[in-house]
Amino acid sequence: MTEGSYSKHDRENIRIILKHCEEIEYFIRLYGSDEEEFEGNPSLQCGCVVHLMQIGEHVKRLSPEIRNDREEIDWKDAAGLRDIIAHQYEDLNYSWIRKTVLNRIPVLKDVCQSILDDDKTSVSTNGPSDSD
Repeated sequence: MTEGSYSKHDRENIRIILKHCEEIEYFIRLYGSDEEEFEGNPSLQCGCVVHLMQIGEHVKRLSPEIRNDREEIDWKDAAGLRDIIAHQYEDLNYSWIRKTVLNRIPVLKDVCQSILDDDKTSVSTNGPSDSD
């Protein structure tokens, strides 16, 4: 499957993942990203963790095609993070969560935006996809 020809279901999940990435970035802008602030701010931790869990949930809904096409993201790890958060919430390592938020979310956001931008280009040049 070529980029820009993903199913409506995949595109909707990518839009939702992008929204959650943007929400995490909002929390970081609001509260700051330094380690001391993150470690000492339960509101920041909770805000980020809830959105990370939602990202993982929607990653699980993506087709194998989109996961295989966009190998710059470790989709399995993103989905697995949801399970770790849900089942081991009391034992989360917030230093690791902070590093994930600061290092992986910007990449995920860029990939999601690229997928949606590619899709807009494909639709405008090729017409609507039959896979919708």
